[in-house]
Amino acid sequence: MINELNEIAVGIDLCRKSTQITFYNRKNTEPKTVAAGSENSKYQIETPKELFSLVEEETERGTELLAEFFGSCFERLSGAGAPDCLYVMVTMKKMRPVWASAVTEALKRRNVLEENIYLQDHRESFFNYVMNQRKDLWNYHVALFEYETDRITAWELAVDNRTKPAFVRVEEKSHVFVDEKARSGMDEEQWKKEKDRRFLSQI
Repeated sequence: MINELNEIAVGIDLCRKSTQITFYNRKNTEPKTVAAGSENSKYQIETPKELFSLVEEETERGTELLAEFFGSCFERLSGAGAPDCLYVMVTMKKMRPVWASAVTEALKRRNVLEENIYLQDHRESFFNYVMNQRKDLWNYHVALFEYETDRITAWELAVDNRTKPAFVRVEEKSHVFVDEKARSGMDEEQWKKEKDRRFLSQI
């Protein structure tokens, strides 16, 4: 995909509360995640609070706000230099049709060519990442743990080599809550141990 030094591939993980941006070009030996500036949430860039509701209501303002947000994301890539060409992958928990349309239109408004826009949900992203590792790492069951504000979800990727071609599936196996209700008055030390216990129960 990246052929020239001044071409940049950008990955944007767009979530309801926060967003992460990672980029790669041939000047770098590996992808770099953009720092947000806050020590407590180093790589978590705050997503505009009204963005999700506006887009899901299919308003023009939703697309405008998304284009503005993408613009501010691209400004954070200033250390990579001004690109001649951007390739952009946007991932979301669920890439529903309303989001696919809004994301594509918003990126086009930021002068990203439509053929350089790629969309995935988190399960597709997990699948593609694992399948691009060494075969011995994905030949058995592989787990992904997704830690959100109030819960941890376990996903499992399994390859069934008994079929030709092999049958691959990604399934949600379990989730545990780590919200205030689950904490139930525990002090900080007790709560750390309880969160560890809840996480280990999924393995």
